[in-house]
Amino acid sequence: MNYYDSFLKVNGKPKDEWYQASAELQDMQFDDTSTVWDDIEEEITFGSLEFQPIRARVTTIIDVKTGQRNGDNFRKIIFYDYTHRPVAGTRYRFDDNIWIVFATKNLKVTSSSVYVYRCNNTLNTQDKYGNIHREPCYMDYKLNETQTSQEDMMEVPNGRLNLICQVNQWTKDWDVGKRFILGKDVYKIRYRAKYERNKTFDENSVTVAQFYVNYDNKQVNDNFDLQIADYLDNKYDISCDDEIINIVGYFNKLVVQIAENDTVIDEPLLFTTTDSSIVSIDDNGSYVLNAIGSAQIIVQMKNNPSCIKYVNVTVGEDAIDDITLVPDIRTIKLNCTVEYQVISNNDVEISIESENPSYYYKYKKTDDKTFEIKNMKQSKYPVTVVCSDGNTEKKFDIMLGGLL
Repeated sequence: MNYYDSFLKVNGKPKDEWYQASAELQDMQFDDTSTVWDDIEEEITFGSLEFQPIRARVTTIIDVKTGQRNGDNFRKIIFYDYTHRPVAGTRYRFDDNIWIVFATKNLKVTSSSVYVYRCNNTLNTQDKYGNIHREPCYMDYKLNETQTSQEDMMEVPNGRLNLICQVNQWTKDWDVGKRFILGKDVYKIRYRAKYERNKTFDENSVTVAQFYVNYDNKQVNDNFDLQIADYLDNKYDISCDDEIINIVGYFNKLVVQIAENDTVIDEPLLFTTTDSSIVSIDDNGSYVLNAIGSAQIIVQMKNNPSCIKYVNVTVGEDAIDDITLVPDIRTIKLNCTVEYQVISNNDVEISIESENPSYYYKYKKTDDKTFEIKNMKQSKYPVTVVCSDGNTEKKFDIMLGGLL
């Protein structure tokens, strides 16, 4: 045994030598085949649909029952790096398709490979902000239970499909009752198999979702053009100044209001500019005019970037002798408060005129040039804001609106 131990110290374990020899042989012969392709890409992180190249071979799969090659919906991917260990649910991209791993062959073996389905459809969904997501899935088109059943005095068609997709941030909460549009038909999840783990004791290692879906009746809010069931037609709007005109060195904060279906809401915003050398802006909407010229401030709703507002900025040499009131909101909804700011290069006195009783609204001055007005009761008479800098006086009528 002393001789054998000495041998191991010098030469290493025979198994290690064998693994090394096997890896070297694979390195030499890996590219000597027609199944090596240069366009194979692997998803970087689950749910991202962002891919990076990977060195691999792609082969067909033999059906063990018939001995025939399976069709183009199935492939086997063999990796050059035998230590690469993708899990079920990992996605690949090649031949203008997304492919999802349904089985792996990489535990206690000297090579690494996976079996993939071609994602032959997408499950289209919409989040509460209106963002649309298209999740690639594999669909087994073999229908069963193709009959109608009587439910609540209505005939409901039955036709069950099997769907497989990746478990990620978009799909993890899909469960029984979730509806999808596939082509001209609507389906509803009847059962979700979500318990097959990659690691026995790790409850977070479920990476593939398998759904059984049935035909469902069409509803009035199903959008077949976008292929989205239970479509939400929410309207978002950003209100703020349309234009900023001032001199180099001027700074202020953009006052922004977001409305969802005409109801004011509180949502995070993104601020950017088309030319930061002319106007710069921080994450809170505070901006500085840096140089003479024109640019735009871009305001976007963080959770729905398609909701966007452009503010035109003009920076000149001379001061602008004017008084403006921002934001450009001239009707305050009932029980809502709006903070206003007077924009002027001079000191300004602010006062309020109104035929309304004082309990119809609440006025609060928060700074020399900022104040709040809260609508306590709807009225046909305005609250008039009077702004004077000694030379110029301007009046702004603020209406006290209703709920809508």
